[in-house]
Amino acid sequence: MNLKQWCELDERIYIGEMDEQYKQYAGFDYSKKLIEQLAEIKLYNSKIFIDFFSDPRALLLGAIEDIAYSKNKKLELELHNTRNTKIVSSKHKFKDSFVNWSTWRQFNSLEKNQIHRKEVFDEFIAKTKYISPVVESRFSSIKGVYQEYQNVQDVNDSNKISPLSGYLESEKVSYTHLVELIKSMGNRAKKPFRDALTDIGKKILGREPEYYDDFYFFRNKVYSNLDINFSSLDPLIEVRKILAFMQFDLTKIIFDTESRKNKYPSLFASLYRYQTIFVSSIRRKAPILIFKDVSTNLAMACMQVR
Repeated sequence: MNLKQWCELDERIYIGEMDEQYKQYAGFDYSKKLIEQLAEIKLYNSKIFIDFFSDPRALLLGAIEDIAYSKNKKLELELHNTRNTKIVSSKHKFKDSFVNWSTWRQFNSLEKNQIHRKEVFDEFIAKTKYISPVVESRFSSIKGVYQEYQNVQDVNDSNKISPLSGYLESEKVSYTHLVELIKSMGNRAKKPFRDALTDIGKKILGREPEYYDDFYFFRNKVYSNLDINFSSLDPLIEVRKILAFMQFDLTKIIFDTESRKNKYPSLFASLYRYQTIFVSSIRRKAPILIFKDVSTNLAMACMQVR
């Protein structure tokens, strides 16, 4: 096997993973066994690269990362399942089902009773005890995989490679610069954000915002007075017009607008079959917001499939 053949095999594995993962997050029936099997194949293929090629460096870092995540695929699936089956409201519903991790954003966007939103928020926080051990186990295991490859040096210094150093190297940024950037952004944004939040809260709610007044709730509140102007528009039709004018190939775009119980709450996209088809998964919310999300999502992703 040469490097080109390895890359072709790796791409085929990736395509298989993306196809099944799309079904998982789109609320379709999916095969947990197939996802685990593909992760196992990915793991061995990544080990082949490390043993026989080890260059280019970017693929080496990617291979180590793929091994770490492939070894933890069962924990990832457990986390996804637990969020939807254990973190569930005991009394509040969205449509015909009790609110769970995949529907709480829609619930918060539409629920007008702040007491109900608070109850769901508090109950979900209490139930994070079901997922925290899984998250901790997953992070610990990923760290352990990197420790297995102690012979791989961090190119920036003599330290052994780690999840963080691998990320920094891939992003071509130093640890010091990353810390300075995060602190700088946080310090500059903290006061104006708090001032604006308090001001908007008083204007819209007539009170200071509470901890359960989250992003999704506020976003719908802020744009609610504009909804009537967009309610008569079909966002998909309008976006299709824009993309057609920009000469995108609309035959390569599939829109999934059906509402299913375990469909992921945020708009997401999947590129698969050698990146010839782009699937956009959409769930209903305020007209102006779905229009904005679909426009942004498609404009960025379709550039990859032109």
